[in-house]
Amino acid sequence: MKKKGDEKGKKSKELHNSTVTNKQSKESSRASEERSRLLSEAAEEGIAIHDDGVIIEANEALARMFGYDLSEMIGKYVKNGATPESWKIISNNIAEGYDKPYEVTCVRKNGSTFACSMVGKPYKYKDRTLRVSIFRDVTERKRMEEALRTSEEKYREFVKYAPVGIYEVDYETGRLKSVNDILCEYAEYTRDELLNMNFYNLFTEESQKSMGERLEKLRAGEKILPIVEYCIRTKKGKEIWIRLDVRYIYDRGKLQGATGIVHNITERKLAEESAQRSEGKYRNILENMQEGYFETDFKGDFTFLNDVTCRHFGYSREELMHINSRQCTDEETSKKLFHICEKIYKTGEPLRDFNWQIIRKDGTKRNIEGSMFLLQDLSGKPKGFKGLVRDITESKRADKLLKESEAQYHLLADHTKDQIWLLDLDLNVTYISPSVEKYQDILLMRSRKCRWINFSRKHL
Repeated sequence: MKKKGDEKGKKSKELHNSTVTNKQSKESSRASEERSRLLSEAAEEGIAIHDDGVIIEANEALARMFGYDLSEMIGKYVKNGATPESWKIISNNIAEGYDKPYEVTCVRKNGSTFACSMVGKPYKYKDRTLRVSIFRDVTERKRMEEALRTSEEKYREFVKYAPVGIYEVDYETGRLKSVNDILCEYAEYTRDELLNMNFYNLFTEESQKSMGERLEKLRAGEKILPIVEYCIRTKKGKEIWIRLDVRYIYDRGKLQGATGIVHNITERKLAEESAQRSEGKYRNILENMQEGYFETDFKGDFTFLNDVTCRHFGYSREELMHINSRQCTDEETSKKLFHICEKIYKTGEPLRDFNWQIIRKDGTKRNIEGSMFLLQDLSGKPKGFKGLVRDITESKRADKLLKESEAQYHLLADHTKDQIWLLDLDLNVTYISPSVEKYQDILLMRSRKCRWINFSRKHL
């Protein structure tokens, strides 16, 4: 009896355990299904399970993607969601068991199409083979890719036909990564020759040194101007000047390379050098002339002056270059000079041989005579004034003394009893004393410009 009771209890316990296990299995299965459902609903991709081309399960993301309610998606044929051309691709991939992502064109409920990336895999469910497919709307990505392609095509066209040289260089290897036709024309190398040579070998020794210094500053974190001028040596050995407008490329803070626009400025540089030589000769003449020469801007600040001008004003060149010309005159003279300059600017006509007074550094005043002209740049645009000056202080003092001396002489001659007359070398009377008028037989007039007619030079 005891043995039968034990067996009955054992079977009852096994049944209980089996029931608990089945219950736990079902609960685990329901939990797994719930997690799968939540995961499916949370996914951004559309997910569909279809049986022989008919959708039997789908998530909300797929319904939104195709413009349907979720309930409408169930029972729909996959074929109806693709263009005919794309359905051929899909059905072929299904038949071949292709399980890698590919792109097709899908059709929404309203008939509009969109680019879609999809991937599908078969799986066994009970006694059937179902297929799970994942859909991703790649319309925006495709639009961006197309925009990028268009932009790249435009850039390539710009680089190819741009009227300036364009290049990209890798500083790590020292090699050019790309060049356009104009740069090849400048350097007189073919594209292949440029892409297979060291970038730095294009430059003259002095320009290589200058470039090396710039790159060291960049690697040290210093900021430098993106525009720089270098001299390069062409394949035929000719030296030409170029101006680079550079954009530097960094990778995680490390200088990697650069892209640049190249302008051939050889003609400009030659013109500048010629102008500098002419300017040097011009300045040399100005420095050695006897008259003072100066230039000012429209504010009256000196921009150039020679040594004679410095001696007139009693300042050093450095001092005058840091003061305004108005500081060297009194207020009344400054106004006078302002009106003169205003007239010259409006008319473009110089004013010659006028006088004004300056105040030297030591406070003494000097009389200046000079001429003023409009100063223009190479294009003819006015940029200031220039003038020629000479110190006439001593000359004016001598004129004053001479006039005083003549006045004293005439005072004496006018009161003497002797007959006095003065003639120049052309026998023109320049002076007759009053006592001469007593002699009526001498035919002459009391005039400084009257001709002496009664005597020839030999009678004198």
